[in-house]
Amino acid sequence: MRTKRTKIKLFKRLSAWTLTLALIVGLLPVTVFAASGDLTELSISTEEGLTNILDAPAYTISEGLGGGKATYNPTTNTLNLYAVEITGESEGIVVQFSDNSKMLNIELDGQNTIKLTGAESTGINCSGGNLKISENSSGSIDIQAGSKGV
Repeated sequence: MRTKRTKIKLFKRLSAWTLTLALIVGLLPVTVFAASGDLTELSISTEEGLTNILDAPAYTISEGLGGGKATYNPTTNTLNLYAVEITGESEGIVVQFSDNSKMLNIELDGQNTIKLTGAESTGINCSGGNLKISENSSGSIDIQAGSKGV
């Protein structure tokens, strides 16, 4: 049978763990819970195939892009391309929204290229939303695709 002292110790431990968990959850960045502007897919063709940047650590892909890097900011709904070289067969970048009124901003830094070999290939394929592509003073993009650039 538990004594009153044992019950008090158990209550204090349980309270301490509950407060610890509450503090940890409170320290998580708000973007962990963000809906990403109703963006359901943002995949980039890498050497390993299509990689969804929404599932990548820190929303960053740096492998398989010819030494370049792609990052996504869910707060501003912006995809940053830093001197990427995307090669593949059918699609370079796939963007899919669940809401037609949403927009993805693509910002270019350095020389970016998308070179696809398929006859029916599409450089940037966006469905269910809009794109806004902008570059800084040194940013550009060259898209070579069999069917559609964007």
